[in-house]
Amino acid sequence: NAILRQLRQMQIFLIVIVLVFLFVAIVLAGSLTRAIYRPIKKLTDTVEQVGEGDLSLRAEVETGDEIGILCREFNVMLDDIQELIQKVIEEERLKKDSEIREIEIEDYEEKQEKLNKAALLSEREKGVVACIAQGMSNKEIAEQLCLSVNTVTTHRRNISMKLGIHSAASITIFAIVNKIVEIPGKS
Repeated sequence: NAILRQLRQMQIFLIVIVLVFLFVAIVLAGSLTRAIYRPIKKLTDTVEQVGEGDLSLRAEVETGDEIGILCREFNVMLDDIQELIQKVIEEERLKKDSEIREIEIEDYEEKQEKLNKAALLSEREKGVVACIAQGMSNKEIAEQLCLSVNTVTTHRRNISMKLGIHSAASITIFAIVNKIVEIPGKS
C-alpha cells in the first residue's frame, strides 16, 4: 500500500510537472509567435495602405532579421517609386512646356504667313478686299473704286489665288485679321 501511495504521489507529481512545462511551453510559443507575427502584420498593413495610394508611409524596421531586411528593402522600393513618379511628373511638365512652345511657334508662323500674304496684295487689291469685307457687290466695288466690273472680277480672282481663300466670308476675316478693315464700333 505504501509503495502504491508513493507511486501515486510520484504519478501526480509527474503530471503536475508535465502540466507546468506544457503551460510554460504554450506561453513561450505564444510570445514567440507574437514576436514573429507583429512585424509581419505591421509590414502587411503598411503594404495594404501603400497599395491604396499612400506612398508617404514607411514600414517600421524593428528587427535585424529577414523581416527587418524585408522592411528596409520595402522602404527603399517606395523611395525609388516616389523618385520615379517625380521624374515622370517633371518629364510631363517639360513635354507640356515644349508642346506649348511649339503651338506658340506655329501661331507665330501662321501670323507671319498671313502678314506675308497681306504683303502680296497690291494697294488696289487691298481696296477691293476692304470693299468685299464691307459686303459690297462687284458692281458696288467698281463704282466705289472707279473701276469696271471686269477689272473687279479680275482683282477678286487674283486675290483668291494669292491668299488661297475663295469665299467672301473668308476674305472678310482675312481683312479684319490683317487690319485692312476695322470692325465697326472698335477703335
